[in-house]
Amino acid sequence: MLRLVLASRSPARLATLRAAGVEPLVRVSGVDEDAVLQAAAAERGGLDPVDAVLVLARAKAEEIVRKLADDGSGAPIDDPALLVGCDSMLELDGEVLGKPADAEDARARWRSMRGRAGVLHTGHWLVDLRAASDGGTGTASGATSSTTVHFADLTDDEIDAVKLETRKTLELTQFVGACEINPLYFEKPYYMVPADDLAEDAFRVIRDALKQTGKVGLGQLALRGQEYLVAVKPSGKGLLLETLRYEEELREADPYFAEIPAEKADPDLLEVATALIDKKTDEFDASAYKDHYVAALRELIGKKLKNKGKRVTADEDDTTPAKPQKSNVIDLMAALKSSLEGGGNGKAAAAEKPAAKSRATKTTAASKSRNSKSTASKSTAAKKPKSAAAPRKKAS
Repeated sequence: MLRLVLASRSPARLATLRAAGVEPLVRVSGVDEDAVLQAAAAERGGLDPVDAVLVLARAKAEEIVRKLADDGSGAPIDDPALLVGCDSMLELDGEVLGKPADAEDARARWRSMRGRAGVLHTGHWLVDLRAASDGGTGTASGATSSTTVHFADLTDDEIDAVKLETRKTLELTQFVGACEINPLYFEKPYYMVPADDLAEDAFRVIRDALKQTGKVGLGQLALRGQEYLVAVKPSGKGLLLETLRYEEELREADPYFAEIPAEKADPDLLEVATALIDKKTDEFDASAYKDHYVAALRELIGKKLKNKGKRVTADEDDTTPAKPQKSNVIDLMAALKSSLEGGGNGKAAAAEKPAAKSRATKTTAASKSRNSKSTASKSTAAKKPKSAAAPRKKAS
């Protein structure tokens, strides 16, 4: 069976293919789009939007080919396949618009485009991955298209007037195993209680049925002008409702993990680390963890009030030892052994002999930001992490 490999993370592009009856294999390249565009512009002495989308489509496709052929880091494709890299840019009044930084930026841009027309430039780069025995040629070719798009002129009042059928009721439309939902989808929890005495019987039936079957109920509910995917599960004598992220809100992990070498850990370090984990394994107790930043901030506010607004400085008689300066040079084995022997925080002093400098760990939220302004009640046990997608530079 001939498969199509899509080197793009675009939910809209994936939906278009599925609507046409094509279920592609999605492989995300993780190329640095800004760097690719800058290099191409420097080589050619400039780059217009049509050239830019083709350059990016080709870069994405060739990166997937490299992963499959050179280092084997890409997931193998067993069936004969064609690979297509894609990219699009919107040009509005001669200005090329990059990707919105976040949901608020997208909303503001959408307002500015209402009632206007622009040109959507799209590039495709097709690579024949089929073996010669399957009729493959090993060739690659590219093409671009430019289409005029018109944006509907909807007012804010018209949008606010939209009424969702799920606004007042929650209908559980599917049930899944309690462990089947990836934790990345869970967003924010709420406690559910019966609305009145008449609802208590139905509430108990749903709660006990979910407990007995080990299932979680799924449905959709409109809150604060947005429609949320929600999961309902038993929690003690009540029910817990958790809002879930939609699939298109999650980031693909491949671009962020692609540079991690496919090497196994050092056996000696692994043995010490495993022993440390065994030693420090215990039942989870949330009360054992405090927000030290909030505590320090409250202490600062207290000092500020005590000094009647004057600048707060460290007390001269403060005998609290200063925190040791962190070093970029870490003896990992010494740090692990120190923790294992009861050294406490597991931090080791800088090694006397030169060691490899530690690489700063950077974190990226696994979900894309959703524009949601709400006041969380005390029953909300977790807050949604903030995140922002990096904007693409304009083509020059």
